[in-house]
Amino acid sequence: FTTRQGLPDDRVNAIAQDHTGALWIGTDGGGLIRFEEPRFKHYTSRQGLPDDEVNAVHVDRDGVLWVGTNGGLARFTRDGFTRFTRREGLPHDLVHALHEDRDGGLWVATAGGLCRMRDGRFEALTSRNGLPNDNILSLFEDSDGSLWFGSAAGGLARLRDGAASTFGIPEGLSYDITSVILEDRLGTLWIGTYGGGLNRLRDGRFTSFTTRDGLPDDAITALLEDRRGTLWVGTRRGLCRLEGGAFRVIGAGAAQLAGPLVDDTHHQSQRARIA
Repeated sequence: FTTRQGLPDDRVNAIAQDHTGALWIGTDGGGLIRFEEPRFKHYTSRQGLPDDEVNAVHVDRDGVLWVGTNGGLARFTRDGFTRFTRREGLPHDLVHALHEDRDGGLWVATAGGLCRMRDGRFEALTSRNGLPNDNILSLFEDSDGSLWFGSAAGGLARLRDGAASTFGIPEGLSYDITSVILEDRLGTLWIGTYGGGLNRLRDGRFTSFTTRDGLPDDAITALLEDRRGTLWVGTRRGLCRLEGGAFRVIGAGAAQLAGPLVDDTHHQSQRARIA
């Protein structure tokens, strides 16, 4: 589907599905789209969206739609959009990512820090509270309930029981711009960086993988573990999957295989101080 089929913009940043099965699509300048085949319904700043550049879309457990934009956060219900900006307590109006924790709290990653919405109020966390950097790009909650988040210059951090711990290049992370985080079914944490490739955190040890190991590019944009346990890695220059202990590129370079992923002797590996 492109602008020819009804999209206002071909650059899609986020997708979420609501309880009715409809898809909500956030675009990079064209606003928000509700798609229920075969119809597209278009929402922009004219209908109350804070900004037409949509970076994150999330449907919470109550079926409420939340939208993160370059101009703030929005909640969408039958009554329309409710906007939240710095005036309402956001650390910054540029929202990068959204996450609902197991307690139902909504976490908002912004260019000025991290915050949690509780009882209609925002509780902010910034570098003053121990964050490595205020520009938070990614959010992930692991199986233990710890919240992991990646920043634009300070690497990776973990929030557990209200205390923040940071992990950067000195601890073994390959790069300090952390774009995406995923925990697989075995409890291994995978961290994609935007320029330093993919990192694996297992048993307190970081191991990094780059184009030298078969990745299409060192800028990681997406991670997914499918139902079979296969890890898929989206990059700026293509898609690959971890299969049989090696990275297999999907598409034009599909015949290219990396060396064994399990052979850590070829990779820089450091132990992180994780309690």
